[in-house]
Amino acid sequence: MSNFCKIIVFVFLSLMLLACNMTEKKYHEGEFYIDKQVHFDIQTKKPINGVIIRTFKGTEIIRSKWPYKNGKIHGKAYNYRKSKALLSESHFKMGQRHGLVTFYTQSGAIAVITSYYNNQFDGLQKFYFGDGSLRKEQKYSKGILLIEKEHFKAGSLKKQTKFKNSKLIEKMTYSKEGKRQKSIFYNPDKSEIWVKDYSHTGEIDREYLYIDKIKKSEKHYDFFGKLTNEYTYQDDEGNGTRTYYTKSGEIKTSPIKRNKSAMYFKG
Repeated sequence: MSNFCKIIVFVFLSLMLLACNMTEKKYHEGEFYIDKQVHFDIQTKKPINGVIIRTFKGTEIIRSKWPYKNGKIHGKAYNYRKSKALLSESHFKMGQRHGLVTFYTQSGAIAVITSYYNNQFDGLQKFYFGDGSLRKEQKYSKGILLIEKEHFKAGSLKKQTKFKNSKLIEKMTYSKEGKRQKSIFYNPDKSEIWVKDYSHTGEIDREYLYIDKIKKSEKHYDFFGKLTNEYTYQDDEGNGTRTYYTKSGEIKTSPIKRNKSAMYFKG
């Protein structure tokens, strides 16, 4: 046989082998078993390399197609609705979610996109309204939530929440027009909570300090953001001192007693 013929035969056999390798073996219920989270071929007793296809009970409608490598889910997996519409697609790496996971509505629009790294939330997670506009997004770093944002349907920011070392440190709320409505700052190490309320124009209106969820002080501002009243509390009964700042620049003080029920943080 000439060298040219040998080359032709070699190329043909290589293509045949490649085609065989590209055809994944398909498994159905009863054709595999699971031992210690590893899926095995029921005949060969070897770990599965192929796709497991599951159907809805009593039907031939496909419920899921999950790829496996050495007995563990690996690659892009698909889940379906009974209507045959795609429900979700997920990326796996040797048994763990790794990469994007996308969920779809019945109509095929994206409902949720999540991101994983070694089976932990990592990166941006996005949630959508039925019309496709962004409803909420979360940012994770290897399973730890860092920030969460909620949006109005029109797209403007509704609420923003920040975390540090898995503890809540900041919460901001906004109007549909983009004006600040309330800011809450948390200092978990000192059990302090600072609350700021804003007017409809976005200017500071009230400011409160809580320690162990008990109000310790509050400040009131006028329409132009100028301090008018300051209250300092001595106990949870609301006993304390009011400081009043007059337009002429005078500072006056008087004793006060607040309603006890208004002395506790309700956030």
